[in-house]
Amino acid sequence: MNVSPSGLQLSVGSTTQATPSTRTVIQGSTITVSAPAPQRLKGKWYYFTSWSDGGAQIHVVIAPAVPTTYTATYVRGPRPPSVL
Repeated sequence: MNVSPSGLQLSVGSTTQATPSTRTVIQGSTITVSAPAPQRLKGKWYYFTSWSDGGAQIHVVIAPAVPTTYTATYVRGPRPPSVL
């Protein structure tokens, strides 16, 4: 799992972890991936825009037969209105 920009967090199954990270799953099994947003990194706010596989912000991935990297892309944006 990877994120652009690096250092943001992703959720894989029930675990949220900093990126980049590696997760081994059994071929053909399913796992839910999530790109939490907004996220704050080094004082700046980031919002999810897309996954490299075209999936939704939260979606199920079927583990392929070959090692595969999934990347969530974020863009920098303004501070959320509810955060002081």
